[in-house]
Amino acid sequence: MGEWLYEQCSRYDDLHVGQQRLLADLGIRPAHARSARPRRNSLAQAFATGLDYARAFAAVHGHLATSKSTRQDGFPLGQWLMSQRSRARMAEMETDRSRALSAIDPWWNPPWPMAWQRAYHHTRKQCGSKQLLVPGDGFTGVGASTASWLYAQCALFEELHPRQQDLLREIGITAEAAQARQTARHRPTGARIDFAVGLAHARDYAGVHGHLALPHPVQHNGFPLGRWLTSKRGEARAHARRTPAPWPGMQALTALDPWWLPPWAFAWQRDYHRLRLLLTAGLEPPPRLRSWFSEQLAQRQTLLPGQQRLLQELRTFPV
Repeated sequence: MGEWLYEQCSRYDDLHVGQQRLLADLGIRPAHARSARPRRNSLAQAFATGLDYARAFAAVHGHLATSKSTRQDGFPLGQWLMSQRSRARMAEMETDRSRALSAIDPWWNPPWPMAWQRAYHHTRKQCGSKQLLVPGDGFTGVGASTASWLYAQCALFEELHPRQQDLLREIGITAEAAQARQTARHRPTGARIDFAVGLAHARDYAGVHGHLALPHPVQHNGFPLGRWLTSKRGEARAHARRTPAPWPGMQALTALDPWWLPPWAFAWQRDYHRLRLLLTAGLEPPPRLRSWFSEQLAQRQTLLPGQQRLLQELRTFPV
């Protein structure tokens, strides 16, 4: 937009008088137009800079399946790639920029959720060149969450995009092997598929928002993530009442958000994150959240230590 405005200023005298009037509505008058200077960094220069960081990241990791928070040598590569994906999806055809990124990673902007692409590369890194689907091996040699994800891919293989199927074949998951996995003694259960799919969406959501304190109705890429997390919290609490052993999915979800299952009311956690989001963005919180924050400060001695630590983080922002 800045480049477009400078272009209008540079040819101001050639514009139609109606265009000049419209620019005047934006505060750009003849004297302003003639004194305008080009931006220090053009869009082309900015893209070239981002492309260099993308190449550096891919040289190490072999792909561009970044999360929003990914940084490369201090550069916000994840946010930059999200912007490039958005531009590419709005374009009617492939552009020079999208071709440059495709030359680094053909699947930098896949037609399926990025959560799947990140899970795929995580799995590929673990398995290397091994053929995973030897009937009966139970995916030995990979972590439990990766094995759950692989079970899900076998169960859903025929429903995947043809190019997703091609990527899975590169790590040994063919249609035949997937079917064998389904009929093998160690076939995946519905619960394992449910958790693998839900965890992939939770990982993607947490990568963007930084937490899992989302309301029950919220969906993520068409998946009922809010409802799924509510169900997992119920399972974890019921498990804790039955046995002191850790709930099987606790470690994976706690790694995404340490307070995904807080020992206090979940409504408190949602209000905390709503207020934090507004303050981080430099926005004025509504009266209800301001009152909520004041009430929590007034009664902080009665709160649990974890709540007190979270409140202390909020006090670093002007409220």
